[in-house]
Amino acid sequence: MWLWVYLSKFLEHVCWHYGIEIAQMLPNVVAMLSVFTFLCEVWLGIEPYLDLWCYFYSGVYHSNELFVGSFSFSLRNVEEYIHFLVKSSWKGYVIELSNL
Repeated sequence: MWLWVYLSKFLEHVCWHYGIEIAQMLPNVVAMLSVFTFLCEVWLGIEPYLDLWCYFYSGVYHSNELFVGSFSFSLRNVEEYIHFLVKSSWKGYVIELSNL
């Protein structure tokens, strides 16, 4: 009997939807899921949900014979992904810790 503990409900939904285990994911998949969750929660102000993930990404099996590291995702259409501005420098920002 296996006992799986998922770090988030969204990760659990993704694994269940694609019929995979965490060990089957390539390392960058965990990073992709984390960034997507961050963009949804912080930038869009919504909970990440599977339908939105499936709209942007499709699952890719690299080998049916491998168990570890055989599954990843690819963007369906790069031009439609969530657009956001990223600061290239923190120069000019001042953080005062004296008021904490």
